[in-house]
Amino acid sequence: MGNWERNIATGEGWWSDESFRIFGLESSPAAPTLEDILVCIHEDDRDAVETTIDKCMAGKEPYSLDFRIILPDGTVKTLHGRGTWNLDKTGRANRISGTVQDVTLYRQAEENTRRLVDAIEGLSEKFSLYGPDDQLILCNEGYRRINKELPEEFKPGVLFEDHVRDRADKTIVPGAIGHKEEWVQERLANHRNSTGPFEFIRHDGVWLQVN
Repeated sequence: MGNWERNIATGEGWWSDESFRIFGLESSPAAPTLEDILVCIHEDDRDAVETTIDKCMAGKEPYSLDFRIILPDGTVKTLHGRGTWNLDKTGRANRISGTVQDVTLYRQAEENTRRLVDAIEGLSEKFSLYGPDDQLILCNEGYRRINKELPEEFKPGVLFEDHVRDRADKTIVPGAIGHKEEWVQERLANHRNSTGPFEFIRHDGVWLQVN
């Protein structure tokens, strides 16, 4: 995370080495001018950033926003900037300061996750994803519908074994009635050492094939 500070009246400023690195610039005792910074910002984000900085320098509101910059080599980065003002003895804003952070990979991961979730929601199959610790990570609407009797089981972090035992307790699976522990252990074995799809019937007469 880079730090910076600027005198509102003179325009003179200071940047940390990390700020220069984030912008792909050589470190210098003096910070780039606001005009130089705006040139680096993606044209689609430039007006919003300029307006935000103007409001901050006027002492109207601090800011926290994402914006894109284009490095000298053409690389596009997404940054998250924060800024606020400092007051002089008369109570007027005389300096602004803040931080800048490269969040490119984080925002890309968010977008990839959103696309993955959208794709999973679009599946016709009932889908659930469990982690290596056997805790639920996510599931789609089809999975939630087929397990509508178990609303607590949709929360991330729920153990698969707890989900199975809850189904057996609520007699959703006729085959588990009177044979709860045997059915639970068989279901867990199929889950952890799957050798192929298997089927079972629910209390409402619906047959499910599980992969």
